[in-house]
Amino acid sequence: MVQNQAINSLRSLINQIPHRNGRVECYGTSGSERAYFIWRIYRELHIPILVVAPSTKAAQSILEDLRFFQDAADVPLFLFPSYNILPFKFLAYHNETAARRIFALYQLLEYKTPPIVVSSVDALLQKIIPKQEIINYAELIVAGEEIDREDFIEKLVSGGYVHAAIVEEPGDFCVRGGIVDIYCPLYKDPLRIEFFGDMVESIRNFSAGSQRTLQVLDEAVVLPAREMVLNKALLPEFINRIRSRASALEIPLSEIRRIVEPIQLGQGFPGIESLISLIYPELDHVFDYLPDGSLVVSMEDNDLERAAKDSENHIAQNYKAACRAKKMCVEPASLYLSWTQIKDRIGRNKPLVFKMLEVGVGQEKNRANCMQFKAVVDDTADVGLRLKNYQAKENLLKPLADWIDEKRMKGLTPVMVCRTKTQAERLKSLLTPYGFRFKFAKTFANVKNEPDTLYLCLGQLSTG
Repeated sequence: MVQNQAINSLRSLINQIPHRNGRVECYGTSGSERAYFIWRIYRELHIPILVVAPSTKAAQSILEDLRFFQDAADVPLFLFPSYNILPFKFLAYHNETAARRIFALYQLLEYKTPPIVVSSVDALLQKIIPKQEIINYAELIVAGEEIDREDFIEKLVSGGYVHAAIVEEPGDFCVRGGIVDIYCPLYKDPLRIEFFGDMVESIRNFSAGSQRTLQVLDEAVVLPAREMVLNKALLPEFINRIRSRASALEIPLSEIRRIVEPIQLGQGFPGIESLISLIYPELDHVFDYLPDGSLVVSMEDNDLERAAKDSENHIAQNYKAACRAKKMCVEPASLYLSWTQIKDRIGRNKPLVFKMLEVGVGQEKNRANCMQFKAVVDDTADVGLRLKNYQAKENLLKPLADWIDEKRMKGLTPVMVCRTKTQAERLKSLLTPYGFRFKFAKTFANVKNEPDTLYLCLGQLSTG
């Protein structure tokens, strides 16, 4: 039964979230106001938040909107991306994408400030490295302390780092005498560790482009470069599982040797992550990484389900094609969750769900203990239509000026968002004849509640 409990203000919505017994539906929203609500909830409750969008594009849009409203630079706000590679294709996972995923997972495990993670359905469908493997691999390097240098280099290789002449992108490492350069997922810039024997003399961040030192560090944490660690102790069983699976698929011996030989040397190869379930029979998923007390925020149920079903169809089709072509692959269920499983995990977290329309009578199945919040959002579509239909040859921006005055009369503070300072200056010059009092704001955090002021705010927003 639905608790048709009307939550009539954003403040009431925020206050209800810690005490919710089921999902909370916020309907009447469709644009950047969703990011604003999420940010306000985060700032008030200070809890980890996972935002689930139907696509990578939608996730990126939400992330950019959150960055616009963000008023504190130290808040961990990042994307957990999908690999954007067709399932069961032995293609190299992009190093930067792998690094962003490892970074996001580690932040969920070891955060000091609660993070906001934005992701998409296809990213959540894929099972991931067990969290204990990342914890076990993480290596704290401290200046002035000893570490076995040769073992450390061997560990980099097992964690997916690739030896390069110079370090240019995440996952690269380079050894020159007593200097080890590493591009670790945890840092924006690569690390340079100087050894004297096994003694760590110094640690610093440096620019991959200029090679110049950016910052001297007392310590650094080295994480795996990809979501698979070729631990020596696990390799024999890993190889046995590969041979057994290859035999079941009737894969030629030459192909088996091509896969097994680099693994025997403790090395990876492009697409090895597709075999992750053979090295870790029990995989985790993003929900296993979520800290207790996290809030899951999801977008339209139908949009998520449609995107998940599309992904499931691609997975099934590519798996069948790989089997027909006698390519090495594992059962889809060992690598991916189903939409039913994802929906169940979201539901167990008692999510906040954003919807455009209110669910009608007869559509209330499986929505027990649901609370509803109707958001009243006045978007800018109306003013755009007014400007388009305005026929006068003078005062061309009068419909916009009238709209601004209407908002001010209601006690609201109008904010015009411009991508650049030049655009803001141009807009000011166009609106000056209408008698407004202007203020520039470098960020949305600088905007104050001043109805008599028209703010020109620098930034980018998906919708108004």
